[in-house]
Order: sequence, then structure tokens, then C-alpha cells
Amino acid sequence: MKSNYQNKISSPFSPNPIFLSKTDIHGHLIELTKKFIILLFLCCFSLFNNQLEAQEPHKSGAKGSNPIVPIDPGQTLPESMWEVPLKVTRHPKGKEQVSLNDFRDKKLIILDFWATWCSPCVAMIPKNEALKKKYEKDLEIIMITDQAEDIVKPFLGRVEQQDKLQHIWTLYGKHDFHQIFKYRTMPHAAIIYDGVYKGAVYGNEITEEKIEMMLNDKWDQIVFKKPELTPKNKYDKDKFLYIDGNGGGREFITYRSVLGGYNPSLGNGSGYVANTEGGGKRMAFLNFSLANIFQYAYSEGRIEFNPMNRKLLEVKDRLKLTTSAAGDEALAWMQSGNVFCYELVVPKPLKNKFFEIMRDDLTRIFPQYQASIEYRDVECYVLKVTDRSKLEKHRSLSGTMEVKQDVYGLSMKHAPLDQMVARFSVLFMQNSPYPIINGSEYNEPINMELHTNVTNMEETNKALAKYGLHFFKELKNIEMLVIKDNQDETGQ
Repeated sequence: MKSNYQNKISSPFSPNPIFLSKTDIHGHLIELTKKFIILLFLCCFSLFNNQLEAQEPHKSGAKGSNPIVPIDPGQTLPESMWEVPLKVTRHPKGKEQVSLNDFRDKKLIILDFWATWCSPCVAMIPKNEALKKKYEKDLEIIMITDQAEDIVKPFLGRVEQQDKLQHIWTLYGKHDFHQIFKYRTMPHAAIIYDGVYKGAVYGNEITEEKIEMMLNDKWDQIVFKKPELTPKNKYDKDKFLYIDGNGGGREFITYRSVLGGYNPSLGNGSGYVANTEGGGKRMAFLNFSLANIFQYAYSEGRIEFNPMNRKLLEVKDRLKLTTSAAGDEALAWMQSGNVFCYELVVPKPLKNKFFEIMRDDLTRIFPQYQASIEYRDVECYVLKVTDRSKLEKHRSLSGTMEVKQDVYGLSMKHAPLDQMVARFSVLFMQNSPYPIINGSEYNEPINMELHTNVTNMEETNKALAKYGLHFFKELKNIEMLVIKDNQDETGQ
């Protein structure tokens, strides 16, 4: 039985702005909302929320060419690598391409692999620019992304305006450096000292103190990333997990629905939704925490339960369900048996019972926990209308709905406030301790340009004043996912 994947569950910020279906909101609002819920869930439902931004290695060059061999720490860069032409955008001298040879006079070269959707990467830009200026004689930090020029060029313009910077430039496009300096997570900074590749570090190692150490050839206190392991098992999303060796074999399977433990070949927390050829339903979670698997089963995929602020973990050992760790610490937590690969496939007659079957699986496999959706009194941020006359000025009378967002703001055309609140809930403020709720009681579509620090509620409220809107902190009785220890199983 074959299936075609329809949606993918991935990282908190999608690589490109989300464009929703061009549907008349008055005629098809219900259908559009369904499509948006699926799309936004798939863009945001990730295990670690900016902690493990997974980036798979890029394929090598043209068909028939020699495979690209990643460079190892301690290797001297070959002469051919210095001469590779690299496409550049927004270069202060107007250049369209450069090579590493242009920076050969620098003692220390740092290749900063980044992406517009990687919030920690973007946060490093002002800091790195300051370091380049201070150590301009001996240091060059080269930003490098695999995204297209039409995405990164305007984005860096907004970075300059937001952070009052000048002459930010980057290498762009797909080229061999993404495989030579192999990486799976970002931020990823490759360190080249006196022509020798020393290794790669996370962004928090790029500080003034650590740069001083590097420039003085002192490496004992530099924390390098652990070498990337080449996946032994590949995963094909168009085949069933673990069948015929897809993503691994029987050694990973513990329950035939299918359930397995941590599998290093399957990334750092992603999932896929599909319909089977026969009209059934299929879903796969790869290296997911139990909290997130329970969430999907009991909320039946509702995106408002994605953030941790809609989950109450009334258990003694929270680390069995989730973690706030990042980097190598988060990876070690995953490897310690705290995440699972789970796939459920049901035929068409059982499609309407999909979530019920999933909950039954969880009850059988993890009897130590009890989960339910319960109403609880919880302090929330509630969106309310403070000046209806101001809001009415931005009411949209016609058009097609379009919503875009990035780390600097939100743009909405002919869209209801539910669209804005959903993005604040599961994207911008997913780490807030307070759930984000729409209490505006305003259902008309509006046009909105919200360019501010959307991760800060105070700054957001200042920007919303123009629209007669404000987020108030209030106690609300709302649905929460509650996970408890099963007293009968724990014997307590």
C-alpha cells in the first residue's frame, strides 16, 4: 500500500514566508481556517523550538562528478578551495562573487552558516559585525547561506535598519562548502586559523574572549561541536517507517504500530502527515518527545496546544517528557531514551477513529502516565479591542487573504485577527509562560503591518495601539493538556 505525503511537521520558523490560499474569506473562511491550521501546525510543531534547527547536508555537485569529501579538523585547506568562486550579495564594493583567497591575509576566518528562518543565527549578526570591526586586521567572519538571493538580500536590508548596521553581506546559494564544512544544525561556525580548519563551534562560542584565544592560538578552552556522524540509514517519506530497511530495521522497533526509540538517522524531531492510497490515514513522528506525542493525540492536532504553555506536566520527573536543553545537551537527552519514533497507519473504515486509536496505543505503551484535555484557570495574554474606531480604519472590504511573517514582524492582508493570534501563540511567543488568546470578538478581515519586536509583549502592544488593540494579562478558564503520573502504575 503506497501513500503520498501531504504535509511535513518541521521547525518553528519556516524557511520561506507563509502564503495562504487565495480564497475569498467571506465565502470559504471555514475551509481556509482548516488549511491554515494544518499549514501552521506543520511549520511549527517541532521538538525543541529554536534549540535544534535541523539542516540536512546538501547533495554533491553535478551528476557523474566525484563525491565531495568533508574536511576534517586539523586539515590544511587545499589551494583549490581558496580559489572557489562564491556568489555574494550586498557586497560593500558591489562585487557579485568572491573567494576565500580574498581574505587570505586574515589570521582567523570564520564561516558563519546561517538562514533567515534561524532566529539564533539572525541574533548573532550584530555581535559578529562588532567583532569584525574590533579585530578587522586579523579577523573575517563570512556569512554563508544556501538560500536564494531574492530571499536574503531584502532580509539583510531589514536587519540593517532594525539594528542600525551597515554593509552586511553574505554568500548565498547552493555550493560545495555546505558539504565540505558539513553540518546538521545551525548556528554553525567553521573556524579556519592560518589556513587550517580547526573545527566548528556553536554561536555562543563566538565571543570577544574566545576570539582573543583563537587569535593567540589558544584552543584548549574552545568548545568545538562533536564530529557529525554520517547517517547509516536513510529515510524515504514515501515508504512505511522501518519497512524494508527504510530509516533502519527491526533493531529500532519495539511496538508494531510502529514504535521505536531514538534513531540518529532520522533527524532532531520532525513529523509527516499523509493519506494512504486507499483513503486511510497515516502519521509518523520521528525522534519526538512524549509530551509532543501526547499533545497531538489528545488535542487531535489543534495548533493552539503546540506551545508548552498549553501543557501542564503534573509529574515527578518532567525530563522523561520534555527538556529545555539545547545543543549537545539536548542531543544527549535524546540519546538517553527520552524520544521516540512512532508511526500509525489506519485503513479508511477506521480513519475517523485515528486519534482514539493513537490514544489507546499511548495508554498501552506508556501506562505510567494519564493524559486528558481539562479546563483550568490559567493566566493568559488576551487580545482585546480598546478602540473600535481605530480598528475599523484598517478593516478590509475585499481581496484575498495573505499572511507573511519573519522574526521582525507580521504582514496581513484581508485576514481575521485569529490569524495574528495564532502566529503569536505558536511562533513569536511560543516560549511565553502565558497562553495567547483571542478575546477581541472582532471577526471582520483587516489589513495590518506590524513591524516590531514580536517576541516582546510590551513592544507588541505599542505597535498594536495604532489598530486599537492590546494584549491584556487575565485569568481565563481555558482548555489545557494535562499529563499526570498514573498512581496505579507508580504504586504511590
